[in-house]
Amino acid sequence: MKWRVWRGFEEGKANGFHLYGYTDSADGTDVQIIEEEAAVVRWIFAQYMKKTSCEKMAAQLIADGRVPHLADNKLPGEWVRHILKNPHYTGDLLLGRWSTP
Repeated sequence: MKWRVWRGFEEGKANGFHLYGYTDSADGTDVQIIEEEAAVVRWIFAQYMKKTSCEKMAAQLIADGRVPHLADNKLPGEWVRHILKNPHYTGDLLLGRWSTP
């Protein structure tokens, strides 16, 4: 199984790639952008550059109804913080970074 996963990495396939704003293509060989969700991610980074807190960003997203699942989240600011801290959103997709011996 590990060999199959590493072989997919070598071929550039996104194995189990699940990020807000993206989805796997139908054949599993590429990643597709979900434009509505990607617009939210861009907005979050733009607000971060304006020094807006994660809690205020989450409150605005909930008020606008742009991210419905945040209304049920106990800590919506943490969801925003996760996006800001995730290196994959800056173009650094490190496949196989973690391994279990």
